[in-house]
Amino acid sequence: MRDRNNVAIVGGGLNGLVTAAYLAREGRSVVVLEKADQVGGTAATIEIAPGFRGPAAIDSFERFHPSIVEDLELEKHGLRLHHRGGLLLLREKRDALYLGDDFDLASQVGDRDASAFVELKAFLNRIGKALDPILTGALPPLPPGGIGGLRDHLRLGLNLRRLGKRDLPEALRFLPMNVKDVLDERFKDDSLKAALAGSALRGMWMAPRSAGSAYGLLHNNPPWAGGLVPTTKFAVATPLPPLRGVEDAYAHPSAAALYAAPSRGDEIESPFEGGARGTRAGDVGLAGALASAAQAAGVEIQTNATVERILVDRGQTSGVVLSDGTEIEAKAIISALDPRQTFLELTRTDLLSPDFVEAVTQIRSRGGVSIIRLALDRLPDFAGASKEQLRGRIQIGETMDTLERAFDAAKFGEAPEEPFLTITIPSLADPSLAPDGKHVMIVWAQFTPPRIRDRDWSDEREALGDRVVDLIERHAPGFSASILHRQIDTPADLEERFGITGGCLDHAELALDQLLYMRPIPGWFKHQTPIDGLYLCGPGTHPGGAGTGLSGKCAASRIISDWRR
Repeated sequence: MRDRNNVAIVGGGLNGLVTAAYLAREGRSVVVLEKADQVGGTAATIEIAPGFRGPAAIDSFERFHPSIVEDLELEKHGLRLHHRGGLLLLREKRDALYLGDDFDLASQVGDRDASAFVELKAFLNRIGKALDPILTGALPPLPPGGIGGLRDHLRLGLNLRRLGKRDLPEALRFLPMNVKDVLDERFKDDSLKAALAGSALRGMWMAPRSAGSAYGLLHNNPPWAGGLVPTTKFAVATPLPPLRGVEDAYAHPSAAALYAAPSRGDEIESPFEGGARGTRAGDVGLAGALASAAQAAGVEIQTNATVERILVDRGQTSGVVLSDGTEIEAKAIISALDPRQTFLELTRTDLLSPDFVEAVTQIRSRGGVSIIRLALDRLPDFAGASKEQLRGRIQIGETMDTLERAFDAAKFGEAPEEPFLTITIPSLADPSLAPDGKHVMIVWAQFTPPRIRDRDWSDEREALGDRVVDLIERHAPGFSASILHRQIDTPADLEERFGITGGCLDHAELALDQLLYMRPIPGWFKHQTPIDGLYLCGPGTHPGGAGTGLSGKCAASRIISDWRR
């Protein structure tokens, strides 16, 4: 049993680590309990094949909020986020369409669409900046409570007022629209519309014609990431020292020394930032930098520590029980797991009101992404695409109808014959992920349902992988012969691997009725729960979104505020 002043955080993914680091910097004693043998969750780096490593799920970090990098001084802990590439849309009968830095869009789609693109990007940036207080921070109370709450609402109102007579009505019309209508109003070129729709729908359980899908243009392309079609960011993922389990977890006195100090001083020619030189062993992935920052603040991290039950004594959390029977006493429990798992599996539902439990069961968490990780013996040869253009994100799905048909199959419980693909080749940014001359490819295949109708994903997994490979082969002849190994995670596999309901990377779908004051359920948007001392910090809470870290930061802000009161 441990000191009652401890805070126990269930789950060592990005948001759990962010929350832990912020709370520890406030002087609290914090322990992070992670069931896997390494931290990071969906942002971890895993082995694909001997000598090949790649992202577990989240394949780039352009949406990770820069305020967290600054607050936690992550660069001092080895983090290097390297800007590489934009969006490359592959087309079967024409050269690829490229949206990225220093690209000439007018020569590809014409002056009219190029101007409309600039206007839409500026419009989304203005909306994003006006809504920034509620898209990136804790929500002000409803109704406004006290001077602080009134001030927050007034600040938001002033931001919206600054949008002006033209932007404000258009913003109110835009947010609930479907992305197809938004793009059809502005553009003629079908490929450009497909590229922008793909950026909006990435990771979503929505199609171009789904109501509210236009919000994805803003959510997936926020101003801090560069706006519409942001530059992809990769984190160098040098292997971390193994975490040593519950009894001896992180005994090293300085996480900064453990992670950031180079194990060898040989300088290499870095592929990043125009060939700037750097020390490979000094760079770590985002999860490693967060773990280092948390440890430096005093956080204890325990891996291979599966929480089976949250303990409650007279309405107040008192600790957790691990799968091996160990009890860890803590006054505050913060769950980075999704809300359904937290309340329906780890908490006694008889401690919650029937209405609350019913609302939790109604949270929609349908994961529409399957992840295929490939070890390649050479770089794919996509016709009409330069090596530089392959450094960002690659899309296969050249019309909005292609995306819509894929979703039509998924919503009826079938894997699509032609899924919508987004692809990254992280080994172009970080050569340490693969042997010399070889590469790692990560494919997100959408839309694939959490459950296959009348069958099991285990019977369909390899068939999906074959269809994905065949689809890439059509754009890169000889591609299939370059594959040395492949891993396939369907939504059911992601649920099993990471413990996320439905394989939903956002923990709860990013639909309009599950955002802001309705996230995760109406009335419970402050990261608190009906049980005193139990909080939520995962992406199923406001402001949502896997890979931003903002749910963890907002949760920490709320909890610190509660403690101070």
